Amino acid sequence: MRLYTNGYRVVYDNSAECYEEVPETWKVRGKQIRRWSRGHNAVMFRYFGKTILSRYLNFWQKIDACLFLACYLVPFLFVLGMGASIALFFLNEMRIGNSWLLLIFIGLYNTYGNFAAFYEISSGAVLDGVEDAQLALPMLSVLFYYNMWHISLGFFEAVPKGSVEQDGKVCGNAGREYSVSFGGG
Repeated sequence: MRLYTNGYRVVYDNSAECYEEVPETWKVRGKQIRRWSRGHNAVMFRYFGKTILSRYLNFWQKIDACLFLACYLVPFLFVLGMGASIALFFLNEMRIGNSWLLLIFIGLYNTYGNFAAFYEISSGAVLDGVEDAQLALPMLSVLFYYNMWHISLGFFEAVPKGSVEQDGKVCGNAGREYSVSFGGG
């Protein structure tokens, strides 16, 4: 992001391949997701304002970069929204029966947004002829909420706590350094 906000061109290589080691336990998977979220959100906190104020980027490049920076923010907002919805429901302040249009939009968003991965895996299983793999699709729902929780924890771990990072150096006495990797780890 430092190069991008200072006027260097960044291109997307669709032919690049990246392999990751698959964790063998839920605990290790949770740590992996938290680490990815923490690193990505640390970059977001550091470069969001710099991206908006960059004189080298046009309006659409700034929008694109800000949306990319905020991609690990969405699960936190989703969990926050679910918590607020549950609280409003039990406080009898939620009147969802009066807003059918809202329910339709929520359904469309969940169908084509959040659950796109489910459709991709299901379609891939059918195309590959591995139809028994579809029996594991309900497990993806559990994994979805598991990942949401750990991404949200990673978000909270990335929130700056009394330290200001400048040029790769941590200033202050927060005792936490953020490492950023430009891969999958």
